[in-house]
Amino acid sequence: DFTRPNKFDSVADLLCAITGKSKDSWIGQLKDYESKGLYEFKNEGELKQLIVTITNLSEIFRTAGFRSIAIVLDKKLRELEKHIPTDK
Repeated sequence: DFTRPNKFDSVADLLCAITGKSKDSWIGQLKDYESKGLYEFKNEGELKQLIVTITNLSEIFRTAGFRSIAIVLDKKLRELEKHIPTDK
């Protein structure tokens, strides 16, 4: 929830542990998305890349046994796929 900056510290700790990127760097990036949201995209190309990234994450979490996280990601994928223009 990017509307609650008091959560940034703990989220940044988690992301730092996962990626090795500095906590301060993550806090800066989280603040950049405070008004945008995590799933922001500007064009169809960015949307498609976001879908690919989330699809890959979903598979990784599912394979690792984190089915509940994979289910949440799959739900977000269905929401994002509705934004893809159809060629008719």
